[in-house]
Amino acid sequence: MNTKPNQHALKLANFTPYRLAQLSKKISDRLSEKYQQQFDLTVPEWRILVHLADKSCADNPSVSAKIITREASLDKSTASRAIQTLLTKGFVLKQGDPVDKRAHVLLLSTTGWSLYEKVAPLVLEWEREMLASLEPQQLENFLAVLDKLDTYITNT
Repeated sequence: MNTKPNQHALKLANFTPYRLAQLSKKISDRLSEKYQQQFDLTVPEWRILVHLADKSCADNPSVSAKIITREASLDKSTASRAIQTLLTKGFVLKQGDPVDKRAHVLLLSTTGWSLYEKVAPLVLEWEREMLASLEPQQLENFLAVLDKLDTYITNT
């Protein structure tokens, strides 16, 4: 039995996917402090709310639950529970899809927009404070690296 450490062993502290996942979780947890207690929103509910707001700025203000689930990086059951909660709280409306009569689309209600307009400035300010810890050139490089990695992952 070989008890000698493998020189090719994976070191989590140096493994980029692990570090990115850990950082993403920390950022999400800290960011959620800005809206969870004050607005009674969970992380999945916020993700759905902000994605619906983002999609509403496009030509079509409604979007399917399937698309929101994918773009908010949520599993189907988590997204379903969050959507149901947002519907119950009156932040989201569900309507028949005009293109596919068998499907439904989601959109923010007036109350949902009002909530979004209260939370968005808080999270944007938090983001500004976090990014202020970087020098301007570091921020520019960081954003360029994120874009490059995203392009690589998307195209491979």
